[in-house]
Amino acid sequence: MQVAVGVDSHKSTFSVGVVDELGRELGVRIFSNNPGGFATAQQWIGSFGECTIGIEGSGRYGRALALFLERAGKSVHE
Repeated sequence: MQVAVGVDSHKSTFSVGVVDELGRELGVRIFSNNPGGFATAQQWIGSFGECTIGIEGSGRYGRALALFLERAGKSVHE
């Protein structure tokens, strides 16, 4: 099953929502916007299987997360 992941980034936290291919919510969580939060989010997102990730603000507050996930081989889009 392919899932879609949406990220709303802020200065100190970012919110992640996951939906299935029919748009049903599978989960929502908030993580710290730092390397520890990135790793925890990556693990959580990975538990849903194959995904496409959209990050709002990847040029500013979401940039570090976007780079982290891209380096981990995830498909990331703004």
